[in-house]
Amino acid sequence: MEVFEVTEDDDWPYNYDLVGSRKWCLPGVQCLVCGRTWGAVGAIYPNFKLPPDVDEKPYQTGWPVFNDEFAKLREPLRKFWRTDLPLPPGTQFGPLSGKGFGKFGDITWLHSWVPLIHEDALEELRQRGIHTLVPVTPQIRLRSKREFKHLELHIEPHVEIDLALIPSTEMESCEACGWFRLPERKFHTPENAPRIKRSSIPRELDLFRVKEHESVILATARFTDAVKSLGLSNIKFQPYRVSEN
Repeated sequence: MEVFEVTEDDDWPYNYDLVGSRKWCLPGVQCLVCGRTWGAVGAIYPNFKLPPDVDEKPYQTGWPVFNDEFAKLREPLRKFWRTDLPLPPGTQFGPLSGKGFGKFGDITWLHSWVPLIHEDALEELRQRGIHTLVPVTPQIRLRSKREFKHLELHIEPHVEIDLALIPSTEMESCEACGWFRLPERKFHTPENAPRIKRSSIPRELDLFRVKEHESVILATARFTDAVKSLGLSNIKFQPYRVSEN
């Protein structure tokens, strides 16, 4: 099964800018075991809200906390959402709100890991048989006062890196806080990236993130072909390596 990394088109010729944030997040962690202070990049759930009857104040700052406090804050989210979802330190959730200006493509980007799709492009993809996308309406104010008609895509981490193919000397991790890192060169290009497990690719989805590196977004060949056939702008694809496991 082929998969492709999804990124912004470097050749998009028009200027634009988006600035935004979310109402809630899990804080970063200051680990008492490994000594690192960190938060994940790309762990985002725009379609999720804070569980009812939970005090939202601790979830309105990303300021790092120690391991025990972090575990207490994460527990009600695990119970209310699905237990299989990664919830690392720094996880953000809730709809996006912010402001923007410029000329946007069919796909536009807040960051390289936050794509938004124009509502017309989403409908065209649905007409091509792509029904798995989960759109979330953001609250974006445009400088021109026009209505912002892009929808953020809720993309969950599902696929896993095949760690058996990576020498242990190239990996850093901490069981206490969940820290995991490969050398950054591993993600500079898809050709150098670690292989993902074929068995972890979800058959029922078209877009998904890498569990160990949530800022990497992957797509199925079905989605890639539909986007290319429609000529949707400001998005590009590169083949991503898949192991036989």
